Amino acid sequence: MTKVLAVHSALAMVILALTCPLVYAQYRWTDAQGHVQYGDTPPPGVDARQIQNRTSSIPAASAASGDNSAASTPAEAEQAFRKRQIEREMAQKKQAEAAKAAERQAAECDSARGQLAGLEAGGRFSRFRADGEREFLSDTQIEQQRNQVRAEVDRKCK
Repeated sequence: MTKVLAVHSALAMVILALTCPLVYAQYRWTDAQGHVQYGDTPPPGVDARQIQNRTSSIPAASAASGDNSAASTPAEAEQAFRKRQIEREMAQKKQAEAAKAAERQAAECDSARGQLAGLEAGGRFSRFRADGEREFLSDTQIEQQRNQVRAEVDRKCK
């Protein structure tokens, strides 16, 4: 009985060894939304590029496929990763600076509009002189102040 089991085991191993070197390929393509997709069978009508062609029993076949992008060294891959990481950080920093500048511009615009609204509301306006005394503005001075603030609103609220 053990001889029969041993023969069956050997026969199963031979069948398994014969079916293992099945070849499979990997493809890369870009879908309609612009996303990069990978798979072993590309959809019809897409420009797919074969990125791997290897057998499951011979791992060295991927190096013999002639694809230099898959044959890059780990050091080159690490260097490319770090470069992309630095570029991403720089872009985020620029974006944050642009957002802060936009916030600052909006705050200055709001302040200038508030000043203009106060001047256009009417009433008596005063300011303090260098010696600390209060000085009331004449109508012409108020009009000059309004014109200055309008110009400031135009400049800051683009």
